[in-house]
Amino acid sequence: MAVTVKKKFWGLDCIIRHDYEDKEIQEKLKGYQKKSADAFLHFCTNVPNMKYGSFLDVGCGDDHVLKLMDGKFVERTGIDLYPGADYENVFVADWYTMAEPHQIFYSDQHKTPYKFDAIFINHSMEHAENVYALMQQVSAMQDKDGALFVAVPDGNSPFGYGITSSTTHFSCITEGYLRTTLQRFGYNVEVERREFRPGAPELWAFAIKMVDGWSLEK
Repeated sequence: MAVTVKKKFWGLDCIIRHDYEDKEIQEKLKGYQKKSADAFLHFCTNVPNMKYGSFLDVGCGDDHVLKLMDGKFVERTGIDLYPGADYENVFVADWYTMAEPHQIFYSDQHKTPYKFDAIFINHSMEHAENVYALMQQVSAMQDKDGALFVAVPDGNSPFGYGITSSTTHFSCITEGYLRTTLQRFGYNVEVERREFRPGAPELWAFAIKMVDGWSLEK
């Protein structure tokens, strides 16, 4: 049974875990996460010059996807506003209230953003108050040939429009908006339409970073 929660969440895992006590729903979610993670890994095998050093799950909820990536990437990191518990390699942070948004990922004293070879954003983008700001930070942490996965509810469907009434959703993202936004930050992107569940279409974007870096000042 769904309950009202007075916090803003990022990861789909986190929302489901707090909104539902039904174990069956939680298991279905894990199965869904595995399908999307497997699809992203398959995509990575076709990315030229792909490296498997570092992986970031933005809006990770718990550490389920990080565990799925064990043995696939050398380093696995998750970030969420409120994971709900202490998980290995999961950082608690709000990208929009920190004085320096990605400061926990600085790689040295000169505050160079740490770079991730692969970034996974599964039903988190629609929870961001500012999608453009989110992509600024994502792009700053990925060099040329980096791989990116984004999944969002299809904004052109009743499913996409309906969920914007949720207190944790800020954006209704269409295929055109998703594609254009990623291209704007230097990604070559392909978007597929999938079914989250019957009657609930979503968009899966697979993208390759085509340019080196992206300044947060731009």
